[in-house]
Amino acid sequence: MRILFLCFCLVQQLLAQDYDGRSEDVVIEDQQILLWQSKLKESSDLNGEAKIDFLSLGLRNMAFRHWQKWHDPRVDTLYREIQVSMMEVPGHAEHFKSMINAAQGLRKEALVHARDGRREMGDYSVLASDFWNKKTEAFRTLYLLPSPETIRVLGDYLADDWVSPIPIDDDGSMEQSLAHEAVNALGHMALRDMPVEYKEDSERAQYLVFWRQWYESVKNGKRTFRFLGDPTEYDLDGPASNEKLARIEHDRVRDAKRNNTAGDSARTRAMAVPQGVAGAVGLLSIAIVAGCALVAAAVGYFLRGRRTV
Repeated sequence: MRILFLCFCLVQQLLAQDYDGRSEDVVIEDQQILLWQSKLKESSDLNGEAKIDFLSLGLRNMAFRHWQKWHDPRVDTLYREIQVSMMEVPGHAEHFKSMINAAQGLRKEALVHARDGRREMGDYSVLASDFWNKKTEAFRTLYLLPSPETIRVLGDYLADDWVSPIPIDDDGSMEQSLAHEAVNALGHMALRDMPVEYKEDSERAQYLVFWRQWYESVKNGKRTFRFLGDPTEYDLDGPASNEKLARIEHDRVRDAKRNNTAGDSARTRAMAVPQGVAGAVGLLSIAIVAGCALVAAAVGYFLRGRRTV
């Protein structure tokens, strides 16, 4: 009984600690909700890039809470309101592209002056750190903005394989290219029918070829895309026209028929016996039949001979 009592007390203590921890989180979350509700109202007086910069932190803040199993329902509403407010700004994704490219340009310029591959020389180390911070902030914000403009910005980065020749760590580790950062961001976006299933612990390089093929089809007008919770079919310019959707569907059906026809033809050719082989098989069959006839005749002659004797 004493052991049971001690176990009961231990469970109570653990539950109390969890409750106290959760209570503290609830207080912090409530403060953050009130803060960003106020900032969202304040942002109505801002335009363009100023509004994007003002709300970016709040978007990431609410996104983090939105993904938690237990959170205040107000988080979901506020997250969507900030998201919509930012996506209504023309150039919301281009803003982050400009931020990345500017920091990258300064770093490349400093790289020219970094001798012997030593990143501490000149201004390179400072600019490399600044690039890393801005790149991280930009991509973590971009995948929270499901819009055609964001798809275009991330899709264009899929072609950027450049990597600094200077290691990012003393152990010789090299940085990820912007192409791989774009793959990571696209894998986190609220996209329907992704070209490949994204796994957090897997190597990004293996997904790059699939995303490049997918984006090339989107750019060439051969396919559209949709976001989770939104039935609209989009291309890179916005909602796709009915004419475009009809043409894509027509091409899809046509290509499916061609593939089926090609498959049937291939199977027919595989099953068909080549003419030379057919002739050889025919001669072989005749020879076998003739041989069997001779054997049968010989056996019959032998048996008649035994009955005569």
